[in-house]
Amino acid sequence: MDAQFDQDRRTWDHLGESDPLWAILTDPQERGNRWDQETFLATGRREIDDLVRLVAERFPGMPRSCALDFGCGVGRLSRALAAHFDHVIGVDVAASMIRRAQELNADRRNCEFILNERDDLSRVASGSVDFVYSNLVLQHIERPYAERYISEFVRVLSPRGLAVFQALDRPGGSVTGYLTRVIPGFLVEAYRRLRYGEERIKMHAIPAERVHALVRVAGGRVAQQDALGNEGRRWKSNLYFVVRTEAG
Repeated sequence: MDAQFDQDRRTWDHLGESDPLWAILTDPQERGNRWDQETFLATGRREIDDLVRLVAERFPGMPRSCALDFGCGVGRLSRALAAHFDHVIGVDVAASMIRRAQELNADRRNCEFILNERDDLSRVASGSVDFVYSNLVLQHIERPYAERYISEFVRVLSPRGLAVFQALDRPGGSVTGYLTRVIPGFLVEAYRRLRYGEERIKMHAIPAERVHALVRVAGGRVAQQDALGNEGRRWKSNLYFVVRTEAG
């Protein structure tokens, strides 16, 4: 584990101890442990129910034996996925998040939570997962690690499986997005470190063409790509639907 990866792990472990629900859904009004737990969990049910309907329309042959929730946090989405899959694996880099997930979802016996302090998913067997889902996670991971995880999503997919994940593409059309494009990165990083400290939530982008290349090299293909409300936003973001190449 290198120094940067360890710093990111410690950041999320700290957030999991201090304000876990806000760290997962950063609504400014809910900062400081103000999230109502049931309201928080309801957002996960709505997200997954909508996603499952969309997947059923676009990829009707996808099996529903095992799902992987990457960057599961306290299990908001794992819990919702458990209503649709026989078995759900939630993985996270933060021990504090995994402990909270196990406590919060003790009543969901088909949920398993794994602490993964590695830049791969080696604890998950190749071809063993029917559905991989990751939303609002890769954007907080340094790009070299995020790229490795994208390749791993393809590796763990079953032959007819599907990986759905969100990733930032590039700075958007907002004023902040413009400044992010024109100001040297080291100056932006210095300002953020000064204002927010070391344990702050960072943002990282992977251009869409790079995502396609990573998926292709790993043995998959991007079957569909949806832009996510990018107009006027600080960042342009995409939702990728990935299948194994031999399944196509």
